[in-house]
Amino acid sequence: MTTASITPGKLSDWALEVAAYTDGTEPTDYVSVRGITEFTPPVAEKNLEDDGDYDGDEWGSQIATGLSYTLEGTYKLPRGGYPSDPGQEIIRTAGQGALEAGFVHWRAYNKISGAGKKGLADASTSANGGPKTDLQTEGFTLTGRGGLEDYTSTVPANLNATATALRTGSAITGVQVTNGGTGYTVAPTVVFTGGGGTGAVATASVAGGKVVDVDVTNGGTGYTSAPAVSFTRN
Repeated sequence: MTTASITPGKLSDWALEVAAYTDGTEPTDYVSVRGITEFTPPVAEKNLEDDGDYDGDEWGSQIATGLSYTLEGTYKLPRGGYPSDPGQEIIRTAGQGALEAGFVHWRAYNKISGAGKKGLADASTSANGGPKTDLQTEGFTLTGRGGLEDYTSTVPANLNATATALRTGSAITGVQVTNGGTGYTVAPTVVFTGGGGTGAVATASVAGGKVVDVDVTNGGTGYTSAPAVSFTRN
């Protein structure tokens, strides 16, 4: 039986990578968590305590005595016959462990700028139910141990793929990809602008994070020059 890796979910502008706990040392090998459908980036939360007194009149006063953070999300589980996702397995294994066995290293960053955060967290997971027609999903929570650290991806995504339209007569007959870009997890929408005509429709294909091909499904009519081609993120 032929198997394929799980189709990545849509993470908007964020990517999440994890590594198994390495006894306090910084790991060198992180793997992406694939199939994510929902994700909440880490935000520091303050533990506030009331430090008001009678001299403050009617105004209350609070002071932060500690900071904490969590990351939360949901990912699709591979269907029968498909291999397990390595990133999901790291979270799931830690979710069943106690003490240090429950820890994971993580880093999350913006795909456009590369800027993000990293840290050490205790992992937990929860199986999600639903109707029999639903795909099976699993929720995860990473509860921080220690502070958030700044992290910048060395290869931020460049989603600006470019292409040139090919015209024969008054119709668009092809599209040549001139720059596939990087960081695409789903195929973008192909948009034709200008050229004097209407109705051209094309579909992009993505592989390895790049736009690799554009298939014209409707050449349209009335084009007196080749229209500009752009890609809109989905």
